[in-house]
Order: sequence, then structure tokens, then C-alpha cells
Amino acid sequence: MILDYCYAEAAADGWQPKRYDNLRILVSTKSLVRAKEIDGLDGGIFTHCLCEALTDEQHRRPCGADALVDADGAIYSDRLLRWLKSRIPIVGRQYVHDASFHFPEPIGDSGQDQPFLIARVPVLTSAASLGSPNELLLF
Repeated sequence: MILDYCYAEAAADGWQPKRYDNLRILVSTKSLVRAKEIDGLDGGIFTHCLCEALTDEQHRRPCGADALVDADGAIYSDRLLRWLKSRIPIVGRQYVHDASFHFPEPIGDSGQDQPFLIARVPVLTSAASLGSPNELLLF
């Protein structure tokens, strides 16, 4: 479950998934942080970066442990969270020039025993286009 709104972490406070639950949470902001829509992005930074991760071909090149996509084209929860944490400030600084602005810091479910599959995308290995974004498989 992905929660993307002001104070999103507060909604997950106290939720303890059972080991057999097949549900995990990724939240866009900490409990005391407001989400903010950004002019030029048609939404918030977290939403923009999440959509970018799932649809933008330039992020489909597997480049080791820190890459968003693994060699099989899988996007796992741990990779997505790590990628979002690094990408949000980069994109944010392009649109927000207020030094006091706090960019959203996504938080993953700390109770995860192991990463889970978010999506599978065609891996981009050359400069050639992959074609349709309809090739994305969400899980």
C-alpha cells in the first residue's frame, strides 16, 4: 500500500502486520510533515518521482545494487525506497528554490522481513526505446 498525502506516516502508526499478511506500507511523508503540490509537476514531488520510477525508460538500466531495476527488470520495495530517497531531493531542487523547504522523505514498513516485488519492467540495455509504457507489470 502506498500512502501519499500530508502526515501519511501517522496513518500507519501502530499498524503491525502479521507475518502471514501480504501487505506492506510505503508512505510519502513522516507523521508531522505536510505534503506539498509543486507548480510545474502537476502534483507533489513524491508522486512525480514514483510515477517516474515506474514509467520513465531512463531509469530501467540495471547498474548494480543501488539501481532501481535489477538485471531481470524487477523493481523491489527496498530498491524503490532507496531510489526515491535519493531522487526526491534532486527533482525537488529543480522546482523548489526555498532553502527552508523540507522535501518529503519516504518511509518503508520497518517490519518487512524481506523486500517484495513492486513491478516488473522491460530492462533498457541500449539507447533504443522500449516503446509503449504499457509494458509495465504491477504486482
